[in-house]
Amino acid sequence: MNAFKGKLVYSDQLECWYFLGDNEDICHPVSCGDCLWIKVFNRYRPGRIELDDDWYVIFDDASFVLLHPFPYDVKVI
Repeated sequence: MNAFKGKLVYSDQLECWYFLGDNEDICHPVSCGDCLWIKVFNRYRPGRIELDDDWYVIFDDASFVLLHPFPYDVKVI
């Protein structure tokens, strides 16, 4: 199984988050329920993207809201 590294970035124009591959060769919007590995405190953790009033990531033991101006390091499988 190959993991693709890249960034999770927000598009104000499209009003959604999308995955942008390191080489910018892969670009696709994320949807509710999409699973990924997101870098938190220099460690990748498995999570799931969800949308309520804001987009957020759910982990086994925590969750946090994604902030629009910040790109996040992620891996997708």
